[in-house]
Amino acid sequence: AASHQQRIELMSVELRELHLGDYERELKSQDDSASVNYLTHLIPVATPIDSGWLDKNMSFWEMGLDFSRHLNHGSNISLAELSKSLDLSDAGGASDDRTRKRSMAYVFENVLRSSVPAFEDSVSKAEHRVQSVQRTVTATSTGAVVGLGLILLVLATMVVRGNFRAIRNIHHTLLAVKVSFGLPAPMIKKLLNHYIKLEEAFRDGLRSEDEERQELVEADPEVLRLEHSLTQHIQACDQGP
Repeated sequence: AASHQQRIELMSVELRELHLGDYERELKSQDDSASVNYLTHLIPVATPIDSGWLDKNMSFWEMGLDFSRHLNHGSNISLAELSKSLDLSDAGGASDDRTRKRSMAYVFENVLRSSVPAFEDSVSKAEHRVQSVQRTVTATSTGAVVGLGLILLVLATMVVRGNFRAIRNIHHTLLAVKVSFGLPAPMIKKLLNHYIKLEEAFRDGLRSEDEERQELVEADPEVLRLEHSLTQHIQACDQGP
């Protein structure tokens, strides 16, 4: 029994300190809802008196302190006294036992009717504020990430476009040779075959042009004379007046 009494007494002290700490943090936050939750919002509480019960309204701040005080005071009552009648008008017994009985009666009457719902409502409002801050932080972080992504995309686009311009200004043979040094062997082989095929196609094209020209000259010797005249005219134009 003693261990249970000590546990209840410790619980009442922790409840009082927690209630006081929460109230101080709410005031430091300069949130208008703190005044509404702790001072303005009224909670119905039943208080034991000699003639029975007195119903009155308390703020959440007063109710938390009053409940922890009664819980702390009532924790010292013995099981023998607790098993007796809790008649509030009973004048018998020591005054300390009567006040402890009234404290336990206060706890039993209000713990489920007003105290626990009030504390749960306070915790729910605190969780709602935390979730609101979390949503704000998440939205801000998302916006920052999206903005950073757009900036990186613009920078990457500028770098790629700059590379394309630089590649156009670099000597093709030098670029191809330098790039090939960093490629794997299968890729180098494919590039070599590609350039060999291009060279063969170019030579075939030149041979085809020579053969067609020879056929035209054999078919009509006048073509050779026209070609010679056209060459001279082009050279004259290049030299100018």
